[in-house]
Amino acid sequence: MCLHLAAEIFSMAANVKMTHVPYKGVANALTDLVGGRSKFASRLLRRTAYANSGRIRPLAIGAPKRWAQMPNLPTLEEAGLKGYELSPWFGLWYPAGAPAEYVTRMQAEVAKVVKDAAVRKNLEEQGMEGAGSTPVEFERTIADELAFFKKLTTRMGVVPQ
Repeated sequence: MCLHLAAEIFSMAANVKMTHVPYKGVANALTDLVGGRSKFASRLLRRTAYANSGRIRPLAIGAPKRWAQMPNLPTLEEAGLKGYELSPWFGLWYPAGAPAEYVTRMQAEVAKVVKDAAVRKNLEEQGMEGAGSTPVEFERTIADELAFFKKLTTRMGVVPQ
């Protein structure tokens, strides 16, 4: 999911005007934030050392629940912003016509991996959690996201070329 769209969702939910600054990576955005050249940045979760040292100040997390690495950091909803909940997701894709038994086996193996304690810890440190959803659940997630982002980009005035 594009970070620009995440910021647009935040902007609309908070009813604030922001200027999009395209960075080539989180490190560049962090440099400008720490240096005072930027007033706001998103997706800096793994930069806890900067937050713990006071060099940046996290305001809230856009996930549905608090993050174990920063348990005192409220969700955006807890901080008073209703209507913003956006969590990134990752999935495995197969070629059309892949054998069902292959898809089923891969799904079962991935579900096992995301339940592994070391994997869960690693994901949690990055502000994520493993789901290991079924192919049907994943298709529903994709359909819901496509509908949401179509509505969002229409509201933003983005016109397909």
